[in-house]
Amino acid sequence: MATAKEKFELAQQRYAATFERHLDNGVNFISRDVYIEPEVVIAPGATILPGCILRGNTTIAAGSVIGPGSGLTDAVIGKNCIVKNTYITESTLEENGSIGPFSQVRPGCHIAAGCKIGDFVEVKNSHIGQKTAIAHLTYVGDTDCGSTKKLQVNMANIRKKLGSVPGRNTYILNELGVGYRMIDEDTDARPES
Repeated sequence: MATAKEKFELAQQRYAATFERHLDNGVNFISRDVYIEPEVVIAPGATILPGCILRGNTTIAAGSVIGPGSGLTDAVIGKNCIVKNTYITESTLEENGSIGPFSQVRPGCHIAAGCKIGDFVEVKNSHIGQKTAIAHLTYVGDTDCGSTKKLQVNMANIRKKLGSVPGRNTYILNELGVGYRMIDEDTDARPES
């Protein structure tokens, strides 16, 4: 049975080989201070900054900048994205999106092209439409938000409107001339995708 030191040394060799493979393939690094599991796919031209942890079936497209200090697990990152000091798990960020710093995307999220997600934002099990902007200090959970909406939510006000019916989806609909209104999952007037 291998000792802890032997396991550590074997892991170091494995991660060094993975780092060299990505470096030889044209991925940009400014430091070796990154952790990349062998299954991760990074396109040439992507940049990985120090302190990043890339795990599982993560894929990162060309032109994207990840970090510093980001953690991606089974994440799909499109072309030309910026992910600053953010954790993304089992979710997709399409091309030209930006997120962070200090944000978290939990499992089950699909963030469409051109979205901007600010600092200290948490997104869970949500579809965010194209070019949506989510301001800082926001929680967005179990949401289907249509395209080109600006979602600036004060958590206390949202809680009052949603009430306390766990497990029931409520959508935020942006109507021209009306503003935001809440609709239940059973309503036909769902947001556009």
